[in-house]
Amino acid sequence: WLGDQAGLIGEDGRNVGGGRVPDGDYVAWLRAESPDQPEVYEEQTIRLIVDATPPALGVSRPSAGSYVPADARVRASIADAHLREYVLSVAPGGGPAVEIARGSQARTDEALAALTRFSDGPHTLSLTASDQAENESGLTLAFSIDSSPPEAAIAAPAQGTVLARGDEPIPVTGRVEDANPGSWTLRFGAGPEAAAFGSIGSGTSSGPALALGSWDVRSVPDGPYVLSLVATDQAALPAESRVAVTLDGTPPKVALTSPAEGAYVTAPGPVRGSVSDASLASWLVEAAPGPAASAFQW
Repeated sequence: WLGDQAGLIGEDGRNVGGGRVPDGDYVAWLRAESPDQPEVYEEQTIRLIVDATPPALGVSRPSAGSYVPADARVRASIADAHLREYVLSVAPGGGPAVEIARGSQARTDEALAALTRFSDGPHTLSLTASDQAENESGLTLAFSIDSSPPEAAIAAPAQGTVLARGDEPIPVTGRVEDANPGSWTLRFGAGPEAAAFGSIGSGTSSGPALALGSWDVRSVPDGPYVLSLVATDQAALPAESRVAVTLDGTPPKVALTSPAEGAYVTAPGPVRGSVSDASLASWLVEAAPGPAASAFQW
């Protein structure tokens, strides 16, 4: 038994009343006296530390039930005033545990080890620690490794399509596929090499044929645009598909200059005019008998 201000302390850290004394520094005092000669005695003191608190452990990455890429690093915290050792290990699903880190220094949300040696799939992480008073603590958590990014592609409209800009929104379809799907965002940006984007739609569904969104173009100017589909899986691995399109809500400009309006034609001659449009597809000149307002036999 060891003496403290409240009396005596046993080896289990409890006093004679059964209560646990606070952790801290103490002095052990021993006095031996002769029963026949009390004036004959010997005393000895030693300093000791009472520590009944196990190490505090925490893992910030991976979190329980999460997905992480293969190049992720385990981040953890180990706190104890008298830490002796910690051990970090990972067990692949159905396999033996593999030690990946060991140390004796306290850590505060530090990267302890990489997961690059492990394959895709479910794993169990274990972190144990002990201190110099033989207090022990441990935690385990399940997580999964995913090193494959999702597959994302815009199916329609196709690359290089000229789209009519009007009151009706333009439907966009495509696919997003992954073993551990996360989320996706459909967006658009102005110019052939767009750097800034506005959102069209987003979702968490996956599959080979998705209705990704309807592009409202009523207030969007004519010109070249980029449609972008960005997908991320649960391991935060990204994929992007881009399609360049052109919006055109302006009809072609046409003019006939020869023969002139109301003129008489008495012999074969050239028909002259002009056609202009930023996205011109084709033009055709036809003739029909009768006044221009009522002609129909083209």
